[in-house]
Amino acid sequence: MASNIYLLVALILLLGFILGRGLGKVGVTELLGCLLAGVIIRSVLNFSAPEQFSSIITGITLAFVAYSVGLSFSFPLLKKMGKKIIITLMATTTALFQLLSPLGTQYAIKKAGEAKA
Repeated sequence: MASNIYLLVALILLLGFILGRGLGKVGVTELLGCLLAGVIIRSVLNFSAPEQFSSIITGITLAFVAYSVGLSFSFPLLKKMGKKIIITLMATTTALFQLLSPLGTQYAIKKAGEAKA
């Protein structure tokens, strides 16, 4: 299956479209369906992209996610959300910083140790 990349991409897109429509009817964003399609395809078919394509696929995926999220926001929606969105943003940013800071510190220490050796 991994040898025919076009068939695999078509399968991911079709499954993403179907899951997106289904989740959209439930009231969840359709983007989650596309993400779930990728997770399902990877776990069921045990597929992983070749190393040279991994960063390209990641970049395209992140661009698609950012574009889709950006389309869902509008000024009236942000105005309606008011302080809740600012509080959520600050809480999320703080939590991620607290979670990822130790990992970054450990990485920096490891790289500094490798540089000395």
